[in-house]
Amino acid sequence: MRGRSPSTAAVIAVLLFRGACALPCRAALPTSRRTAVRPRMSGEPEGKPATLTLVRHGQSEWNLANRFTGWVDVDLTARGIAEAREAGRALKADGAQFDLVVTSSLRRAVRTSCLLLSGVSTCWVPMLKDVRLNEQHSGAMTGRNKVELANEYGQELVMQWRRGFDVPPPPISIKAPLQRTICEDERYRRQQASSSGASGGPSYDVLVPNGESFRDCLERVRAVWEDTLRPSLHAGKNVLVVSHGNTLRALIKLVDGVGDGDAFHLDMPTACPLVYQLDAHGIVQGGPHGTWGDSSVRRNGRFLYDDERVVQAQQMMRSQVLRNIAVSTITSSNSSSSISICDAWSEDGVSSTRVAVGEAGEDFNVRTLGKPERQPVAQAEEGFQAIFGEDIVKSGPGLEAQLTPATPATLEAPSYVPFAGRESDALSSELSAQASLELANFAYQITGDPQKRWDDRRLIGDYRRLGGAGGLKLRQRQQAAQDTSAPPREREPRCSLILLRHGYSEWNEANLFTGWADPPLTSRGRDEARLAGSLLRAAGIGRIERVYSSLHERAIKTAWLLLDEMELQWVPLSYTWRLNERHYGALTGRNKRDCSQEYGLAQVQRWRRSVNEPPPPMDAGAAAALLDERAYRDVPKPLAESLDQCAERLRPFLEVELTAAMRKAVDECGFVAEQEGLPVEVPTFVVSASENVLRALVRELEELSDDETPLIDVPHATPLVYRLDSALRPLPSALAKSPLRKGWYMADPERIAASQKSIREEVDCRLNDVPCKVDEEDEETCFVNSAASTEWACGL
Repeated sequence: MRGRSPSTAAVIAVLLFRGACALPCRAALPTSRRTAVRPRMSGEPEGKPATLTLVRHGQSEWNLANRFTGWVDVDLTARGIAEAREAGRALKADGAQFDLVVTSSLRRAVRTSCLLLSGVSTCWVPMLKDVRLNEQHSGAMTGRNKVELANEYGQELVMQWRRGFDVPPPPISIKAPLQRTICEDERYRRQQASSSGASGGPSYDVLVPNGESFRDCLERVRAVWEDTLRPSLHAGKNVLVVSHGNTLRALIKLVDGVGDGDAFHLDMPTACPLVYQLDAHGIVQGGPHGTWGDSSVRRNGRFLYDDERVVQAQQMMRSQVLRNIAVSTITSSNSSSSISICDAWSEDGVSSTRVAVGEAGEDFNVRTLGKPERQPVAQAEEGFQAIFGEDIVKSGPGLEAQLTPATPATLEAPSYVPFAGRESDALSSELSAQASLELANFAYQITGDPQKRWDDRRLIGDYRRLGGAGGLKLRQRQQAAQDTSAPPREREPRCSLILLRHGYSEWNEANLFTGWADPPLTSRGRDEARLAGSLLRAAGIGRIERVYSSLHERAIKTAWLLLDEMELQWVPLSYTWRLNERHYGALTGRNKRDCSQEYGLAQVQRWRRSVNEPPPPMDAGAAAALLDERAYRDVPKPLAESLDQCAERLRPFLEVELTAAMRKAVDECGFVAEQEGLPVEVPTFVVSASENVLRALVRELEELSDDETPLIDVPHATPLVYRLDSALRPLPSALAKSPLRKGWYMADPERIAASQKSIREEVDCRLNDVPCKVDEEDEETCFVNSAASTEWACGL
């Protein structure tokens, strides 16, 4: 059959083969069986005008290798990141404003979404990660090179598998390593059936298909349109959808009303924004804006790139079954009407390894093509050595797309060179090494045994499995901390809550009071967020149920980077203003030591740490200027807050949203364990926020007094772990250090102590070597330099 068109019998044989081998992994996804986009029904309220923007993810590592990808979770290349950034700039120049982002659960789409939101400076926009927007499953073609398949089965049949409406590819066996890896992936367990973004609602396990036709893909995309996209657009929300080539083809078919046969012509180049303007009736306005490719099929959406550039990219994409090339929508010259191509990466045994790339001071840890080496991670300090868990994949040669100057061509695009220019990923290796060392020092402090091998997978569980003198010592401390009046089962951990202060921001670096201002992270802050992810990953945490964050960019990006480092980009995120930092009023933007010099150390400490004394209020106009009104619409806007006031607006989040989500996850884990006879899983939740709001949250969890609460110093991006019982009450822990009795920091104790000392010194104006208002009694009672203080008496 090599090199020839397939016969009808061959196509039928393939379809029969697919039917005989289909083997679902889990229960099916909910889908809709409608055959067309539902028009507005009689009597239905009229909607509002809205914008729908579609963006395919940036170039992925298997785009670069010209391989069929489907549900395999490959990452962006360096070129793909550059494409996403360019698309973000184009959206910002076009005046794009989004109210909702909907993306797939695959990292190449999630990462592109984050880069686009960063590009338009709206990280706070809600992001729904819906598995139904995953790429069309490529079946047995998964991982295969397109040209090689065309040579083996014929170009016509491969194009039918690739672009046909109802001709599925041959199915992939459940025993195939790629399919087995996908089926066993944590992201496809206990997914939320509701696409509203709320943490409530029933869960379902995902059916991982073994191959899909475009018709199959269309049905699950139609369900997303009906239950998420169409209602949001009808409500007047501007929606950004970041997904994959075939799922976007399906969505375009629905929006543009393209016929089944004409869907063949729909091609979406990587990171090339397509914008639809919809009126109050949901009808596309302003079109047509051309046709799809060289066909006569009308295109009602408006590409933000020059039509010539888009058509060239579409033509090159079509030729990938003939030529072993990769296509990019950007060039080194940033020409508005040119694309670039390169020979596809085709090294045997290709795999993923981590590579650091960056632009304008921003680094991103990505995965790209190379040959990783597996080596154990070992760290030694003063004769102490600890090896953590299984071998960790260390970085091999990276593959970074570097450009050569563009050359003029009509159909022949300028080329770029994929260059393997790194021997290792220094940043990732450094973070992994530091995480391993910190956990080693942490274990040493707990066990007191320099030769003990620490079982990091038990960090969040109980400690009964620790043996030897160190384990006995820890068990004794743990037993002494437990509430012995409670029944034994109630003292078992059933849920984990991890609190995480954002990484170091630009205003932290300048030692300014921040509050509701929204400065970005520094390079140090980004590294701190990644290190937190490395710590949790090294500790064996392979699943997080949900991450909650404030609306502040510094907290949101800390959450993004944490999940990115853990390779859990698919984890749901929820943002709420209730997790915003305490409002510092008129102190906002002022240097902390300068304020101590002006008002006196004791007064500034009372504003900063007391529970019931707010700072002077901020001018209403200045307070409003701090905020993006789109993010804070219908949100009460304080002019200053005490910690009590901050805790009051935090309470609905803690008592309703977070508690409900944890209760649901604990109940589900218990039900699964009972039904399947398995050990009970301990679900994990993360809250990413700022120091004072976390201080208020810790106060609630620990039931601290007003005199104990000011003693809490929360280091940047250091996991603070709470283990909760079946009633969601925090369990006492031998790992906690005063004033905490239940929560404990997962990091090197020496680093924590140094960080807390630095936090206490932030307001000490005497360190400026200038006269300031402070007396000897204030120095002692305000505990500026005292790490051993056990009570708060500042100014009393």
